Amino acid sequence: MKIEISANELFNRIMDLKILVDAGDNDPVAIEAYATGKDGRVVVRAQSYTEFVELQIYARALESGTVSFYFRELAQAAHAFTRHTITITRLAARSVISAGSESITLESPIKANQAVDAPSGGERTVFDSDDFLVVMADVAHAQSEDSSRPTLCGVQFEVAADMKLRAIATDGRCLAVSARQISSAELKKPEFSAFLPRPACEFLVRVPLGKTTTIVQFGNKGQIGIETGGSVGYFNTPEKTFPNWREVVPNDPPLLAEFDAGETEDTLNHAVLALDHKVLVKDDEDDPDSEVTTEYNRLAAHLFYSAETSGDYMDISVKDPYGCTESKFCTRVKCKVPEGGSVEALLDPRFLLRMLRCMSGTVMMSAAKLKDSEQLGPVLFKCPAFPDFFEIIMPLRD
Repeated sequence: MKIEISANELFNRIMDLKILVDAGDNDPVAIEAYATGKDGRVVVRAQSYTEFVELQIYARALESGTVSFYFRELAQAAHAFTRHTITITRLAARSVISAGSESITLESPIKANQAVDAPSGGERTVFDSDDFLVVMADVAHAQSEDSSRPTLCGVQFEVAADMKLRAIATDGRCLAVSARQISSAELKKPEFSAFLPRPACEFLVRVPLGKTTTIVQFGNKGQIGIETGGSVGYFNTPEKTFPNWREVVPNDPPLLAEFDAGETEDTLNHAVLALDHKVLVKDDEDDPDSEVTTEYNRLAAHLFYSAETSGDYMDISVKDPYGCTESKFCTRVKCKVPEGGSVEALLDPRFLLRMLRCMSGTVMMSAAKLKDSEQLGPVLFKCPAFPDFFEIIMPLRD
């Protein structure tokens, strides 16, 4: 086996592959050249207990064949020749990586990752790659990071009768939904539904996409495949299905307020930064000057508007977990509220910031009160500039 490749290209693809399969420094990675000439194709691949990924790399195949390395050794060798074109040649149990008169010789692992045939019987659905990536990018921020809830650690994709591709992500406290009219697709059924776990989503954002993205579903085999731009990946899926997200979408809740996304994002950023430092705990009588670090995930954003006192502005105050008066950050943003209305909501500022970064222009905030309660139910945020995107945030309870 003999190939020519940019050292930077090899290093970047190796690091992508290492992340995608959660490989260790001493796990094997294989490079294979399938053919030479204009039909030449070179891939780098690795696998773990749950994933298999094969990435196409931009290289010139001089001789077909396969060679394997350890992740760390190959990455170090590629990094040593930064900005150079290198030649990789297999010589028996060793391989030579060279650039000009300089070279590095590496031993090949006894056990290499061999090519894996795709499971048979999978149902293939082909989408325009732009459609698929855009809707996923809109909602990826809302994926759960709690590995104990695998059905929420990923993105659900659906196509319904309106022929719009929808991406849905949730972590149990917020829900993001984005839709896009399909420009082209090959659907085997009128409707489509597939869950891509987090590693599969990482695959899509790390590989050079082709014009189309093929999703392969293997039914009860617990696997899903992705093929795009000459790269392929097979990933295990959770045993349980993604929850019915439509059940938590409020039905035409009343409008609470309208405000500018950019202005509110800046305000909220300042508020969080003002509290992302050490604060004094005043109720410690033995040591009144003791300091503790504010926990960002316990901050609470209080949105308040009263027709009697607020005028055209909504007050936003962010408190630290201890609720000290000295550690509040209060500011105001211009807003519109239905005549005679009022607004009061307690929300997680992280969710608000993530939502605002996905929007621009006017944001419409809607919510209804819970039955037999003065507290708000799910708070819905929509943006007229992006009619097919909305986000729901569950309010914090006092």
